Amino acid sequence: VVSLITKLGGNSILSNSLQLAKKFSKVFTFSTFVKNVSNEKNLVIDEYSKDGKKILVYYSLGNNKSVKAPEGDFEAYDMYGNPVNIKRKIKATNEPVYLVFG
Repeated sequence: VVSLITKLGGNSILSNSLQLAKKFSKVFTFSTFVKNVSNEKNLVIDEYSKDGKKILVYYSLGNNKSVKAPEGDFEAYDMYGNPVNIKRKIKATNEPVYLVFG
């Protein structure tokens, strides 16, 4: 990866894209879809499993939704792999939020 970035002149956009892919490949590579958790219209909450850890993905197919955060210890990330501070509510938009439970 480093040699590819160097050959392309150290392109920061490519570098950031590769870092994002690297972060999420660790989370989703070999993960298994378990079920859709939400029955609410235009709200998607998908559950995945990897190495015994639960991963929830929240997003909206329409209007933004405010959803109560689940119980338990988890780390939250936006679609770019940046940590997100989740307190009591998750704002579900067209950009997914990923919760990775410990």
